[in-house]
Amino acid sequence: MGIGNLHPHESSMLDVVSSDRGILIPRVKLEATNLASPITSPENSLLVYNTETISDVTPGYYYWSIDSWNRLITEKQASKPKYFYMPSIAMPTNPTHVVSGDGTGFTLVSGVYRVDLYERYKLQFEAPQIKNTGAPVMISNESVLPANKLNYYITYYDAAVFKSVTVTDAGILSYEIVTSPKPSQRTFMNIVFAVKP
Repeated sequence: MGIGNLHPHESSMLDVVSSDRGILIPRVKLEATNLASPITSPENSLLVYNTETISDVTPGYYYWSIDSWNRLITEKQASKPKYFYMPSIAMPTNPTHVVSGDGTGFTLVSGVYRVDLYERYKLQFEAPQIKNTGAPVMISNESVLPANKLNYYITYYDAAVFKSVTVTDAGILSYEIVTSPKPSQRTFMNIVFAVKP
């Protein structure tokens, strides 16, 4: 069958030709990748455009295959990491190491240290200390994901030094120092950023 085409290709069931128009794929509101709804009994290879951000789905093209919706992604999306480690930074362990308003993203209030992990991550792209002569002043800000696109995980911290370690959805790390800290070669934190689906 041809649309705008009197001679459809013999290998196709539908051959659409136009120089100034496209095909609109049905737009639906998916609920999750593991739920067929709002489609009833979808067949493998069914293609839709999801308009919702909910559960583990975001706006974009999805196709049904083996009991789940699978998102079609661009080359740019495919090349981005799904998770990465926080840049190396020294965590303050002494009140004298924190200077209010110095632009480092560190604060200390009533014995609770706070570090804006997202701000520290973003800063590495804005102000590299050294670069080769031909490099731009800043690293491309296309590399910087928005704060609401990341989840934050503390996969290790030295309990001989740190206590009450928490992190918010906005990437604010809070911690206290134990009463008699015992710093060692194990005194650090592993912080992982995971890109939300």
